[in-house]
Amino acid sequence: MVKGYLAMKNDCLILLCLLLVNWYSANGLTNNTNLTPAKNNIFSLGGTYDTTSTHPTNTTSCLNAAYLPDTFAWSNQHASLTFDSSADSEAVGAAIGGEIAARIGWGGFSSISSYHYARSSQDDSYTLNMNYVYQYGSKLSFKEAALVYGIDVLTAAAKDTLLNNPSAFRQKCGDVFISNLHAGLAVLMKVSLVFHSHSEKDAFVDKFDAAPGLSSIMSKIKFASSGINYSLSIAGMQQGGNPESLTQLFVNYGARVGEDGYPILNCGNAHNINLHCTDLITQVLSYATTVPLQLRSFNDYYLSAPTVEPWRNLGVFPQVLDPDPQILQAMRELAIQYDQDLHRVDFLKNYTHMLAAYNLISPDVRSKLSWLISAYSQVLENYIDPANTVMDCYAGFVSQRCVAIRDHIFHLRSNILNNIELNNFLSYLLNNQYSMALLKSASLTNPFNRVACDLNPISAADTALYLVNCQGQVSSSFDAARGF
Repeated sequence: MVKGYLAMKNDCLILLCLLLVNWYSANGLTNNTNLTPAKNNIFSLGGTYDTTSTHPTNTTSCLNAAYLPDTFAWSNQHASLTFDSSADSEAVGAAIGGEIAARIGWGGFSSISSYHYARSSQDDSYTLNMNYVYQYGSKLSFKEAALVYGIDVLTAAAKDTLLNNPSAFRQKCGDVFISNLHAGLAVLMKVSLVFHSHSEKDAFVDKFDAAPGLSSIMSKIKFASSGINYSLSIAGMQQGGNPESLTQLFVNYGARVGEDGYPILNCGNAHNINLHCTDLITQVLSYATTVPLQLRSFNDYYLSAPTVEPWRNLGVFPQVLDPDPQILQAMRELAIQYDQDLHRVDFLKNYTHMLAAYNLISPDVRSKLSWLISAYSQVLENYIDPANTVMDCYAGFVSQRCVAIRDHIFHLRSNILNNIELNNFLSYLLNNQYSMALLKSASLTNPFNRVACDLNPISAADTALYLVNCQGQVSSSFDAARGF
């Protein structure tokens, strides 16, 4: 999972996205107090936050200082990450604000492109991603003494709520506030290899230089991929500045903008690599050196990696509220089930791709896989359908409706996945994948060598036919009942 840690005393994990407040000059702040949220952002300096849902409340901020730009302090700007080496999942999450390992996990139910990019940057059994991040910016915080101690630090509305209805303060302002963030921009690149089998991915990884820079990645892939089947693509995302410029650069080389909102360029396969991909990488390397010039006003700055502090640090003591354990359980179950359903779709699509690539998919198996992919895709749509109000479970403090929301989603899910035969087929596929070392020889006169192989069903359980893939050397002659 992508990791991005929220710096707070109880070490909660959060989905780091952001809320840009509306004005900044590279040399300092003016007295413009019209602080309005920029699009696609969630957090702000001084913003509200609740550690139960790991999400802001419906109030932007309860602090006076958050609406006074003269109270903002900026550190020196610099490039903290470059394209000279690959980035791990934690760096990707921190750069784009796409934490997806939260203990409750609301990110999957949102329409935020950064979440989906962060998730797609993770590896699975068939996929290897090389991630690269260019990050430029500084720390944004409050000036010393900007936050006075005591309830006068609050806005008039928040102070009134605290004095007259302390329990409502938690729901309005959360139990912590955001005290600083990273302000700047990030350009991300993702080079993805989708292999035809587990064993081919393992064979590639054994030969691959684990952390080349972006400039050399294509030559490194070519060197390590001899005799291995894969498809190759490049994706990119920019947070802050002018993201449309990066998207247009991709489109100029033939990329498409996917349903998750970021551009993807198909680079072909092991036998035919699209040269546009190498050219695009060269152009992105040059483009990254110019992006700091895009930071011309505060709206251009992307805020990520927030640090939070409890209200008591400011002498504000909201009423302690313990959420209903049944509601917390519903929140966790929704997040866990969503993640499982998402992985089901990934597995089914990868499996279909593998069988089709080797021309070993029968009409019956293709039909079964198509139905399952369609059904699970419908299930995923229900999680993010606004009419089903799943995000109500994760807005500020807990929602009393979350148990009913979970029950409704699970009821819809059961109705869609109602084909017992095909559910059993999926279970058979999931539970009958094998990896083993087999003795293999080119002929009876040659010595046998031990080779890592995958065994994957290519039929239903009644015939139990298997595909045998030994690092790209494929046979479909293995029968569970009769052996080779």
